[in-house]
Amino acid sequence: MEVFSANMTQQVTSKYQPLFLPITFPNGIQLPNRFSLNPITLNASTSEGYVTDADVAYAKRRAKSAPLQITTAAYIEEYAQLFEYGPSVRNDTYIKGLSRLAKAMKASGAKAILQLTHAGRFARISLKDFGVVYGPSEMHLNSPVKHEVLAMSQRKIHHVIQQYADATRRAIKAGFDGVEISNAQRLLPQQFFSKFSNQRTDEYGAQSIENRARFGVEVMQAVQRVVDEEHAD
Repeated sequence: MEVFSANMTQQVTSKYQPLFLPITFPNGIQLPNRFSLNPITLNASTSEGYVTDADVAYAKRRAKSAPLQITTAAYIEEYAQLFEYGPSVRNDTYIKGLSRLAKAMKASGAKAILQLTHAGRFARISLKDFGVVYGPSEMHLNSPVKHEVLAMSQRKIHHVIQQYADATRRAIKAGFDGVEISNAQRLLPQQFFSKFSNQRTDEYGAQSIENRARFGVEVMQAVQRVVDEEHAD
């Protein structure tokens, strides 16, 4: 057993003291400290992606936990779904439930962020429901079952980019303070960036880092345009 002296305790406290200091973002929004409540998947929404009382109750219980709070993955279209009972933001019918969630997250003064997600070739719920998934390139996969990944046409790429933008507009209408474009768990933006999953030969292909990054950059640009148009902070 290690016993900490008063001096050691003071050193540890001093080391982590910056975490408790306020932080101001370039847009002027200030948080009282550097802590955040990161995405936690509850699988508590309906099978169609509507926010439930259980989602809201969890948000209320955690409202005081951190000044910056991020939802679980909210999928932006039917073929984007990662979790079976995750929330969706794919059309305007979801705004009402999402506004309840945002209000609960902000009840104690926190800033609420909606995580926007497209699972691409890992959209296992879409595979189960529709028998198809798509990604940057055609692939033949064996997990979770043997299946084909359809290559996205450029028209589909532009459509998905617009879906990110539309989802951002809905997040603003629902009262969220920001959005997070999720790249975790090898989701669609990362699939374009990966030389394994991206075998394209067009401007979204793997020939250069600029081309591999193009999809993600264009998603961010589309999201930022909506923020500017809506005059959101």
